[in-house]
Amino acid sequence: MTHRSKCRAAAFVLTALAFAETLAADRADAADETVVLVPGWKAGEKARYDIVRTRRKTQPGKPVSETGARSSAEIEVVSASEESFVVAWTHGETTFDGAGAGEDPLAKQMADLVKGLRVEIEMDSEATITGVRNWKEIRDTMKKAVDVLFEGLNAKGMDADVLAKIRAQVAPLYAGKAQIAQNCTRDAQRYFMVLGYGFEDGKPVEYDDKLPNPLGGEPFPCKARYSLRGVDRKTGIATVDFRQVIPPEDALRIMEKTVKDMAERMGKPVPDGEGLKSFSIEDTAEFRVELATGWIESLTHTRATKAGGASQDDIVTFTRRADAATPSAGAADFPDDLNADTLRKMAASGDDLSKPREIEFFFVFASAKKAEAFAADVRAAHALEPQTAEDDGGGSWTSTVTKNMLPTHEGISKLERSLIVLAKKHDGTPDGWGCESVGKGK
Repeated sequence: MTHRSKCRAAAFVLTALAFAETLAADRADAADETVVLVPGWKAGEKARYDIVRTRRKTQPGKPVSETGARSSAEIEVVSASEESFVVAWTHGETTFDGAGAGEDPLAKQMADLVKGLRVEIEMDSEATITGVRNWKEIRDTMKKAVDVLFEGLNAKGMDADVLAKIRAQVAPLYAGKAQIAQNCTRDAQRYFMVLGYGFEDGKPVEYDDKLPNPLGGEPFPCKARYSLRGVDRKTGIATVDFRQVIPPEDALRIMEKTVKDMAERMGKPVPDGEGLKSFSIEDTAEFRVELATGWIESLTHTRATKAGGASQDDIVTFTRRADAATPSAGAADFPDDLNADTLRKMAASGDDLSKPREIEFFFVFASAKKAEAFAADVRAAHALEPQTAEDDGGGSWTSTVTKNMLPTHEGISKLERSLIVLAKKHDGTPDGWGCESVGKGK
């Protein structure tokens, strides 16, 4: 196992879609790239995401059924050092859509259990989850919430035996440190699993691992692979594909035993195992990662399960909100510095700071050689392509680094600071930044 296997093994099984064609199509973009995906977060930073979950079922002779749910999450960096991070993952409200949406009050109430739940996740420097700092608080909070839920269901006349079975399934999820670390970080495990990897010259990262059995019992052995699809130099976004496969013979053996054990626990006859002979789970994911910071711009996880003639796809997508890169762009929210003054003037002149645009950062060097050395460092660190030109009159060279981004104080300041560090290595001097104005409604 690699150093990342603990995080992967705790993650939900991701789902299968073929990715060979897209990988081949974009291989030219990935060639000769050296990309390391590591978090560059600072304490106080936040990112907000819209999360969409879709379940699509197919059965022989029946129409395809599809249900879904929408929720949100806020990720806040509580502390950051060279060795570790603590991030707070706060769950938002869940709404349901699709056929039967809103018809199952129990499902809605179960979703409401975690609404507003704040999970303080401990990580190492590569974003491998090592624990949950506030697990005792979560345990006590969830115990009270579960008690209130079942008291209400009992008052509404729900069958006592059914309630007892549901409680027996729910209560262990929040019983102790290990259970909370696993069950309260499922979305976080999906989100962070791509971080901590390096890709050289487009070479895939392959490994053998084990994934938890979603029905309990023996975990599934699997073969997994990360591949760098390409890097968009304008946006500084790297796209990474993930795929993992459970060998069919292992899937059959483990599922037969799992189903048998479940039937015995529930006092029911063991079902016909014929359908399990074609049982398979394949997992895929696509990650779009901001190289400069390690924040995930978007990701899609798909879990494809097949048995007999039936199949089920469970798809989870995370999309970063445009307002998540920084606090509000209102002038009152900016700190007191030169970048803030510039942004205030832009806002006052009618510029819509919620709209992305090309932002240019300028650096001056005493020689073309030093400017080109700076450009090489920028390519390696940020996957951006600086343009170098000799200044009028000669004697100095300006390197211009361009990135398509939101004109936020946090984003501009962070990238500027990083570029200044690289420029100083080659005796470069920062010469400010600039962009075109974007009016309201454009």
